Amino acid sequence: MTKTTKRITFYSAVTVFLALSYVISLYAQGYRYNFSERRFVRTGAIYLKVNTDADVFLNNKLIGRTTFLGNSYLINNLLPGLYDIRLSKNDFYQWQKKISVEEGLVNEFSRILLLSNNKENAELLKEEITKLLYPKIAVPKVTLLPTGTIKPSVSPEPVKIGRFFIKNKTLYKNLEPKAEKISRGKMK
Repeated sequence: MTKTTKRITFYSAVTVFLALSYVISLYAQGYRYNFSERRFVRTGAIYLKVNTDADVFLNNKLIGRTTFLGNSYLINNLLPGLYDIRLSKNDFYQWQKKISVEEGLVNEFSRILLLSNNKENAELLKEEITKLLYPKIAVPKVTLLPTGTIKPSVSPEPVKIGRFFIKNKTLYKNLEPKAEKISRGKMK
């Protein structure tokens, strides 16, 4: 290899590295390339939380199922625009909505209620609606605190910090090993 080909290889590798690192950092920050607009666009997301497990459809395509524990689903990396979301389950009415996704924002639907088709589940449905709309709030119990007694405090011993201190109505000059008496008399 000649010196010129080594330089060309090195500079092209540096250029490719810098370009890829720029694209990867944009991707990590939530940007995607929009081919119709020919630019990088920040993505948005949709968060769904349902009272029961359900199938999630995005623009009439099945994209997943709500999670087992929280009955929630997050659709992320969506380019800005209008999306048709549908939740469905057997023996339940389906929930459908057109959602506008904006750059850098999450649309949250945290109280979705799928209603049952069966008349037998009417009582369970009433309980679910009550739990969903009127959650129980923990109220602290009122307890009586014991009242303390007030006692007069004993006057503390004088602390010899500064240049002078008073003890038994006498002014003393503070000399570290031994205090020197200055005056004796009535103090106001």
